[in-house]
Amino acid sequence: MIKQGTLIAVGGELYEYDRYDKNLKMHFASEIIIDDEGHLVQTYILNCFSTEDLKDNAVNFTEPQWYGIVAHFIRQAYDLTDEDIEMAAEDIVYRCFAYGVPKLEELPEYIAEYLNR
Repeated sequence: MIKQGTLIAVGGELYEYDRYDKNLKMHFASEIIIDDEGHLVQTYILNCFSTEDLKDNAVNFTEPQWYGIVAHFIRQAYDLTDEDIEMAAEDIVYRCFAYGVPKLEELPEYIAEYLNR
C-alpha cells in the first residue's frame, strides 16, 4: 500500500500519491512538475491510474532534476542544514549514481544508506 504524500513515477512522469478508491479500483495522484533546475512544483492536477499503470515506474530525469528529487527526500526525512542537504544531494547524484540510478521508490533507502554510513 502506498502512503499518501509519497512521490511516485508513472509513465515517466512524477506524481504525489493521494489515495486508492476501492469502488472505482483506481489510484489518485497529483501531477508534480520538475523543472530543468530540479525544483518540484505540485500542479494539483489529479490523475487516476489502475494498479497496472503503477507498474510503469521508469523515469528519465536529468542530473539537476535528480538533484532536486534527492534534496526533496533528504529534507523530508532528515534535519540537516541547507548546505548539508546540498552537499549530500550533489554527492549522491554526481558520484554515487555513477554505479547505477536507483528506482524512485528505492531512493529513500538509498539515501538512508548514504547518510547513515
